[in-house]
Amino acid sequence: MCPPNPFPALAGKNIVVTQSEPSNTNLLQQLQFCQAQTISLPTSVVTPKKLSPFSLQIASQATCWVFQSSNAARACFPALSDLAFDKTIVAIGPSTEQTLQDLGVHVDLVPETQYDSKGISNLAYFHEQSGRNVVLFSGKQSFATLEKDLRGLGHLCKKVPTHHYNITPLTALQDTLTHLPEKIDAITSHSLTNLQHLTQLMLLQTSNWLKHTTLLVVSPKMAEYAEQKKLARTILLAENPTGDAITRALNEWFTEQGPHHDR
Repeated sequence: MCPPNPFPALAGKNIVVTQSEPSNTNLLQQLQFCQAQTISLPTSVVTPKKLSPFSLQIASQATCWVFQSSNAARACFPALSDLAFDKTIVAIGPSTEQTLQDLGVHVDLVPETQYDSKGISNLAYFHEQSGRNVVLFSGKQSFATLEKDLRGLGHLCKKVPTHHYNITPLTALQDTLTHLPEKIDAITSHSLTNLQHLTQLMLLQTSNWLKHTTLLVVSPKMAEYAEQKKLARTILLAENPTGDAITRALNEWFTEQGPHHDR
């Protein structure tokens, strides 16, 4: 017997996921388990950056490593594997924690609910003692918020860029765009850079279908950007970037719309 669908309002809905590969795997699987019709449209492509000897030296001297995304984690291992045994490892959220564990890395700390820079800087670990030597592993385009916050708490903090995002070439997405269903019920975006790439992609389309659908974002900063740009008919904000929070937010929205939601 198949387990019951935990989010039945998603059944049959056409949902476009713009998260980059391979980070999108978990969300796509969760939506498909809920019987949603998923379309993978990764508007950003992640290019790992090889860690330089200088970056490896900085990492070896630190006592704490902070990974700000799954992409950062994947870019660092196995290069850092031999240096990780005596470090305090911090993951920004459950998805990054799972990625690190899959890579054979033990994770010591994860924010309980707020899976962002503030969630990390609010950890008791950074308030119990000052002067910790911290390295932040994150994308080249990421904001310096966490670095500033940890320095403000009296810690030595350095950032090591692990990857960068580029907009996915239109030619790589053309086949998917050509075969999109007539009605898109929702589209998900997973970072501000990802959302900016989606916006650029829409400018290249003859028909801007994004304006007529529901856009789900995962941070207040993204919601503000989407509202300023008037990107979509409805803008939803998930509680956090996890697949669970995203599927729950979509299910609540479609449940509120009822069975006569325009399909």
